[in-house]
Amino acid sequence: MRRWIFVSLGASDIQYKSDRGKPPEERRLKNYAQECESLYQYLKDTCDVEDLDVPLIRAIVDHLLERKLPPDVLVAFYTHQNPNEAGSAPGRSKDTYWAFRIIQYLAQETDYFGVRFRVEGIHVRGNPADYEQMVYLYKDIMTVDQLKRLGVQHEDELYASFTAGAPAMCTYLLMGYSGLHFPRKRECFSVHMVDDGSVIRQLPAYELLRHDDIFRLLKKLLESRQFNEAILLMSSASFSFLHDCRQEAGDWIRLLQERYLFCFDRALRILRKCHSAFAGEPFHDRMKRELETLGRGMAKYQRIDSDALSAPELKALMGEYLHKVLFFWDSGQWNEFAYVASSFYEWIIQVAFFDAVGYSLARQNGERKRWGHFLKRVSADLPDWLKLVVDTHDDKESDRYFCTRVLRQSGKWAAFANSEWFRRMNVFYIEVRNTRVHQLRGTERDDVLSLLGEDWPKKTKSILSDHFGIDAGISNFNRAVEDYIDYLNKKFAQKYSVTASWNGDVL
Repeated sequence: MRRWIFVSLGASDIQYKSDRGKPPEERRLKNYAQECESLYQYLKDTCDVEDLDVPLIRAIVDHLLERKLPPDVLVAFYTHQNPNEAGSAPGRSKDTYWAFRIIQYLAQETDYFGVRFRVEGIHVRGNPADYEQMVYLYKDIMTVDQLKRLGVQHEDELYASFTAGAPAMCTYLLMGYSGLHFPRKRECFSVHMVDDGSVIRQLPAYELLRHDDIFRLLKKLLESRQFNEAILLMSSASFSFLHDCRQEAGDWIRLLQERYLFCFDRALRILRKCHSAFAGEPFHDRMKRELETLGRGMAKYQRIDSDALSAPELKALMGEYLHKVLFFWDSGQWNEFAYVASSFYEWIIQVAFFDAVGYSLARQNGERKRWGHFLKRVSADLPDWLKLVVDTHDDKESDRYFCTRVLRQSGKWAAFANSEWFRRMNVFYIEVRNTRVHQLRGTERDDVLSLLGEDWPKKTKSILSDHFGIDAGISNFNRAVEDYIDYLNKKFAQKYSVTASWNGDVL
């Protein structure tokens, strides 16, 4: 097992102790590349390290030594400009090759760090101190394949140190960092300069993800309906590319949450707040249309409109409800599925019941319950087939059971109420909803499949198509999640459009 340190070199990594606190114009290292080369030759000749300061790398090495974790290998990302590039802006030269050679010498041939370790370098074409380029640099290099190519093995430990002169820059560097769990132990640190030296901070787990890892995790959180965790992730990660719409990007997650909860009015209010950020996106108008349609469908159901069952708005709402149920089936959350599927079953019984007895009659029952008791009071106006059911109603009979008896005697709905799917759902409701769920006994996969069968999703879609004229199709909610993640990726690409390449040279 070996311990690896990965660092990016910048113009603050080699300093003189005697320069601390001096203004830039009075410091000895003005032409960084040229003077580091001279300093390297001086060290080789004299071994005089008395006035030498390597504050950023020393911070991470000292931190590991305090924890009794001496490093074995340090890998440094450096640049090596040609003389014309370096000479064009001598005061701002980012050539760090000779800084790398100094660190290599100090670590391998002296006791400067208190422990000796091997130092290797990766020459990158770009500027490791430029966070926009680092986004791509770390994305390309800090991967399993590249780490293995360098000799890192699964049992090794990796400590990545993002060294940057400006503290804020450290956060942006993280966007390029891979969140893959290789090797077995990875820690990441932010190191930056202060007046009297350097400060090291271990970075929390969520900051170890590069941007596409964060988007992938965010997508999984949304697809698994973990909205609060998704909001926390968005608020924790520093995304400079969302500087003009950060609040709206977080609000959009709350919009998805309200849609999932069937609070369509609230979702529309949030949508209006997000107008400035998302108005130009095609998915904004699609979301607006879908929320308005679903809201009208809910209103038709609540008002028991006479055209409810034939209205596309209610059909859309029933399709949305089914996909909410199928989410728990697909994710294997069987106890939640038992509860939501049973509620869905009750709901479509009620929708069919309104149509069977007549919408105008159903609207007269302001309680929307105790249907047998209500219809007994108005039995004089009922058709004969319905009177037969009402006359045999017992006050102890549940609404679900009474509505089922009505549907089985209705010419239009008898086939639905007598179908194999309906029979299985009825048994499922009694055996699972009224026992396991209510008694908190838990529901397992085998319990569900033994009662409903493995093809329940397919048969449910078929029932909705045959008896309600509904084409459930794909989940519009999942498509909305895809739209949101695509938007974040697009915003990122617009901000960071120039990549930094590397030649993979290991010295």
